Amino acid sequence: MILAATCAATASAGTPLSKAQYLARLRAANADAAKAGNVALAGANSKSTTAAKVKANFKAWGATETRLGRSFAALTPPAAATKANADLAHADKVFGAQLLALAAKFPATKAGIFKLLLSTNLSGKKLVDHAVAELHAAGFRF
Repeated sequence: MILAATCAATASAGTPLSKAQYLARLRAANADAAKAGNVALAGANSKSTTAAKVKANFKAWGATETRLGRSFAALTPPAAATKANADLAHADKVFGAQLLALAAKFPATKAGIFKLLLSTNLSGKKLVDHAVAELHAAGFRF
């Protein structure tokens, strides 16, 4: 019984998602990433948020992007999205790692954090934007 379940799970692991299933995953991931990013950026702009909380929010955003990258790398998208999905998985992992590395450098003051943020250009964001444009061009609008 266990062997049969294992074989069935292995067989379906490579089955491509339908367009509707894939779009649902993209929409959910987009919502997760937007929420984490909005929390981090809103906290950075809020006078009442401490530097430690800003750092924690950016770390959470980085962890979210990294998790999403691993998630997209593990699924089998529809054929039309194969390249863009691989690019998105890579981009999310790069962006997540960059956010985590940036948060690790945050100084103890919000003024210092702002100075660091203003002088930082994260290439992972451009990679994510490119992958999203690829998905849109392939007919996956979310």
